[in-house]
Amino acid sequence: MLVRDAFKEIIEQETDIIEQLIECGYQKQAVITDIEQLTAVVEQERELLINLEQAEQERCQLFDVIASGQSPAQWLAATDDQELVLKINQLKTKYEQLQELNQLNQQLLAESLAFVQYSLNLLVDDLPLTYSKPGTRTVKKSIIDRKV
Repeated sequence: MLVRDAFKEIIEQETDIIEQLIECGYQKQAVITDIEQLTAVVEQERELLINLEQAEQERCQLFDVIASGQSPAQWLAATDDQELVLKINQLKTKYEQLQELNQLNQQLLAESLAFVQYSLNLLVDDLPLTYSKPGTRTVKKSIIDRKV
């Protein structure tokens, strides 16, 4: 097998893994309120990330053999293998899609946590509902330790 063929194969493998990570991202959105299912999705995602890291290391090694001393942008501009350029562009597109999905999931998670904290504060009467005398401190009760 030629190095270029192995490079194409590893690019395809990385693209497949990223597609699976995108699917995990959508699954997380669907099960964000179910801890057991969310834990299962996160575990699956962790395994995929390990596989992606291994594929990325192999891709970097193959790239060093193919384009010794060149940056990826220089090499892409100089290569005449349009199939490989297409595969690399697909990988880039999927990676950008995964980044956007992860940002959205982080926002959803932050909103969920804010709602939970608000609900807990209502339950333990952490929010002052009336005015108090200036200079007096109210003792706050909280179930969650906010110290980091």
